[in-house]
Amino acid sequence: MTATGRELAFWFCNFRCALGERYGYTRK
Repeated sequence: MTATGRELAFWFCNFRCALGERYGYTRK
């Protein structure tokens, strides 16, 4: 299973966003 840098960045962003909303990490 290969993933391009764009796919990894997209998945990682979504993952961080999901964790942020779930745990309440709202730091801007």
